[in-house]
Amino acid sequence: MKPKEWTNNPLKIKEKLPNLKSKTSRELIGTTTKNNLAEEGPICLLDVTDKNGVHVLKIKAGETLTLTLRLVSRLWQQKIRNITIFPKRCYAINLDNGGRYCLTDNGGCAFEKGLFPEWKRKNNFKAEANFSAFRWTETNTIRFECDCSVCSEEKCPEFDCEKRRNFRFKKYFYNNWALNENDESSVGNENLASLTWLSRPSSLPVIMEVEDENKRKRRRRKRQKV
Repeated sequence: MKPKEWTNNPLKIKEKLPNLKSKTSRELIGTTTKNNLAEEGPICLLDVTDKNGVHVLKIKAGETLTLTLRLVSRLWQQKIRNITIFPKRCYAINLDNGGRYCLTDNGGCAFEKGLFPEWKRKNNFKAEANFSAFRWTETNTIRFECDCSVCSEEKCPEFDCEKRRNFRFKKYFYNNWALNENDESSVGNENLASLTWLSRPSSLPVIMEVEDENKRKRRRRKRQKV
């Protein structure tokens, strides 16, 4: 169920800029209403680093990277002490054709663990996921995008992620239904509608320059002639 074509060509990241939008409502988180904090929504940032925690400049497909989602709004951290970050609806987006591949579904579960694992919460305001770098063969530009949700600790969901994946697998292969990361029928009696959320889409454009295979071959032939 991976995107059909990945490449092992060298990748170079030229630029990474956060592109954030906010949504607010009057739903409750603990004793503080979301509307009270409407002037500053929960600002979250995505970041990509290498295994040493350094911002990546050059990477190769297969290299281990860390995607970090961090709540950076001090107002939210100070005013609401019992909230925790909850990443969901994360995608790798092909900016050349708009294609989207789900990494994390609507319940915060890894869509395909072999490509992108479960998020690990480092503290209430930070979550990380370690993964191997990938890209589509037909593009050198990928955008990572996540919904940065926060929930009160006592109301944060605990889904059976294996159950969700198995259910999707059975629906897709036995019933020939399209995979849908927002399908809540896979969570049994769990009901997302009963939870209170404030989601803020957070995205990180990752611009990658990829060497053309033919250029590399020509350079090799030139070196052999010298």
